[in-house]
Amino acid sequence: SSRVEAQKVTSEAATLGVKRILFSEQIDKREPVDPEDTFSSGQTKDLYAFVELTNPSKEKQKVIVSFVPPMGSPSKVELGVGDKSRWRTWAKKHNPKAIGTWTVIVSDEQGREIGRRTFEVTD
Repeated sequence: SSRVEAQKVTSEAATLGVKRILFSEQIDKREPVDPEDTFSSGQTKDLYAFVELTNPSKEKQKVIVSFVPPMGSPSKVELGVGDKSRWRTWAKKHNPKAIGTWTVIVSDEQGREIGRRTFEVTD
């Protein structure tokens, strides 16, 4: 039974966590510039989903960021996570046109959801 516990502790330690998800039209010095939750369909060229992760195991991993529009199929971006306990990265959605509530879902390599947040696209 101690072996089972040790495995459990290891898998817990390897778990990525999401500290922040923010949306902006620009990233500067690894931070979102003027984060918002509402964007204009006609004026937003690029929308960034900025993600700050906690990586207790400091293992290199991957995360998948899915942009889920109000209707239709999601687009996914796979991003690397470096060997640091804190990791900032971002995914870009070009011309988010669909009006309504979008959901961004962050998942680990195994497909487990570790965070989500919504934003609005308006006329």
